[in-house]
Amino acid sequence: MMNYKLFSYTRLKVDKDVFKLYLKYRNALCALSEDIKEIPLQNFISFKYGDNSIAGIQIQQSTLKIVLNAEYGTLKEPKKLFRNMAQIKHHAKGDYQIIVDGGSDLKYVVGLAKQVLEMNCP
Repeated sequence: MMNYKLFSYTRLKVDKDVFKLYLKYRNALCALSEDIKEIPLQNFISFKYGDNSIAGIQIQQSTLKIVLNAEYGTLKEPKKLFRNMAQIKHHAKGDYQIIVDGGSDLKYVVGLAKQVLEMNCP
């Protein structure tokens, strides 16, 4: 497996505001536990607790695609903002996907990521 660095994502043609948005989500996800690690991969950045993937973020030109590693229907998601990716090919692990272009859903997304952490990582 190739070793990717976060710097390689900054070289993509992404809006600076999108990368700043990524940093907000990254910091919030990593704040859930000091044991969560950020692992840049070829197509997305994985957030893992030990060997368990919690979330994946794909930095796009003007948005972030965030995938949470849970089977669709297992999380308490009252706003229904996430798309069911169970039958759709995608890069990160998990069935919950949301596309964000601002920080207005940050607390909601991180709250669901916390549910994933609690379900998958005792």
